[in-house]
Amino acid sequence: MSNKLEFLLSSLKEQTEPLQRLQCLDDLVQLYADIDHIKAFETAEEMHQLALKHTIDGFIAHALSQKAWLYASFGNVQESYVFASQAQLIYTRLGDEKGLAKASLYASTALRRLGDYPGALEEALTALELFQTNEDRQGIADTMSRLSFLYARLGDYEQAEIYGLKAFSEFEVIKDMDAIYAFSIPNSLAMAYFHQNKHAEALDIYFKQTEFLRKINNKSDLATALNNLGTVLLHLDRLEDAEKTVTEALMLDVETNHRYGEINSLFTLGEIEEKKKNYEGAISYFTQSLEKAIANHVEQIIYELHDHLAAA
Repeated sequence: MSNKLEFLLSSLKEQTEPLQRLQCLDDLVQLYADIDHIKAFETAEEMHQLALKHTIDGFIAHALSQKAWLYASFGNVQESYVFASQAQLIYTRLGDEKGLAKASLYASTALRRLGDYPGALEEALTALELFQTNEDRQGIADTMSRLSFLYARLGDYEQAEIYGLKAFSEFEVIKDMDAIYAFSIPNSLAMAYFHQNKHAEALDIYFKQTEFLRKINNKSDLATALNNLGTVLLHLDRLEDAEKTVTEALMLDVETNHRYGEINSLFTLGEIEEKKKNYEGAISYFTQSLEKAIANHVEQIIYELHDHLAAA
């Protein structure tokens, strides 16, 4: 157990005042999100119930936003969108534009995973406008990263690169100001490069990020980085390296209970086996991924997997 985790758990036991206890729970959610999504979810639920008990609307909305974010990572995308929408209603009533912006960003994530790209884009643009109005540079960087990711998925790779570079530029400015590190920012830029066949640039970013994420022991984001690195290696026909990299990603996804990541890692391993012409292995991985996607209502993955299974 890390010193920081020990300190937070000890502080939580000592806190009796609701607001201080809620803040401590929020800090724990952030820490657990890097190492165990189930514990992060349980802590967010405790925070939500405590905020409801004491009718602290700001923390009720915040807890709902945290649950929206974690449910999306957990694979429960429909529930994630419901929580994000509930948080948006409370933040609107409270006139909290920063909170509303974050909830809109989480709604965008959920809608994208539900396959509603126009809706996801609209929510992200709303979040960007609110963050810009409030001069929240971390929020601006995160949202530009989300827009880069969405444009890449929509096939507009030039826009994806533009927003990815803007996000990365914002992050370079704020990262020395104790801003929260967000893997999604360099990841979106790497994705934009990858989709334009700028594989060297994408590899450079992913190699640097995997090294950094290992140092800070962020296992959840490390798994995502490794899976994406494996995808680039796959397209460069470095199949042995790709398989080794994505297998490690899958192990980390299982360890951290990151179900959405597990779905993606199984999917990538299936693509690797398909390229090796091991169709039985590909079908096995695609089937496992499909079963988990169906169980967690991840429609966007389900459609892709049906196509891959039919081809295999």
